[in-house]
Amino acid sequence: PIRPKLVSTYVSSLLPHEMFLWIDPKNPSRALLWISTPTSSANPNVPNMLITDISRARQGTFTEIAAGNWNQFFPGAADPANYDFDLALHSMTPSFDGRRTYLAYLRGGFGILDTSKVANNQIAAGTAENLNDDLLTPAPFPTWGTGPQCEGHTALGCAESHSAVPLPGRPFAITIDEVYGTFTVPSFGWPWGWARLWNVAQPRRPHMLSEYKIFQNTVAFRPSVDPATEQFTSYSSHNPTVTRNLVLDSWHSGGLQAIDVEDPGNPAQTGWFSPSPLANVALEDPALSRGPNKV
Repeated sequence: PIRPKLVSTYVSSLLPHEMFLWIDPKNPSRALLWISTPTSSANPNVPNMLITDISRARQGTFTEIAAGNWNQFFPGAADPANYDFDLALHSMTPSFDGRRTYLAYLRGGFGILDTSKVANNQIAAGTAENLNDDLLTPAPFPTWGTGPQCEGHTALGCAESHSAVPLPGRPFAITIDEVYGTFTVPSFGWPWGWARLWNVAQPRRPHMLSEYKIFQNTVAFRPSVDPATEQFTSYSSHNPTVTRNLVLDSWHSGGLQAIDVEDPGNPAQTGWFSPSPLANVALEDPALSRGPNKV
């Protein structure tokens, strides 16, 4: 059997959160790691994202080649309370060619960044490119639901941008909100989070085409939400795996959702899988440990 082997470690003074490994399609020996380092700071010198060359990781060599923080472009960002202390980059997805990076910006919404200099290896050796001025989507970004601030528990939902992923080879992207129960934040709970499809043909003005929800995200389910469900259960979208016409999303208590996005203006459930978990799995995450069908 194959056993994983630790070949080196990469240490940063920042707290990493989500990562995306990109292999240069023009040079398979070139590997870059996009890393989100969420911060509510509006200081342009405190990164929300790093891009690190890990091509020589086996030799213990890691080279930070780019960084950026776009909080300073959001009105009132110097006071984090204006965004419920939640203006930060949660995750990011570069396009296949690496020239664009799709940003999931929590209460800040969804934007697109020009990373063509990174993809084309146009950064001088020994330097770290500042990407602060390379936004294709001007900030503040498009948002949804109740926007930068959220009291919660309305049909609009809280904007909590968790993932932003392009549909391969198509001028569309999907964004995912992740919203837990009130156990984590009082404004969370029903209607939790769901998915949205976007037209990104004009990255300066991405516009929403449609939404995808399950029944528990709708007003019709609201009367069934008892205090325990509100506090400890989450029927929220989470981690998407995206192909050209199909999205697979781990929808917390909603199970694995298979979403047909061939028509991005009309996403539809094409299948689902909701297993009964083992007891030790169901209790692994206290924010998701109540209610059936956890994945």
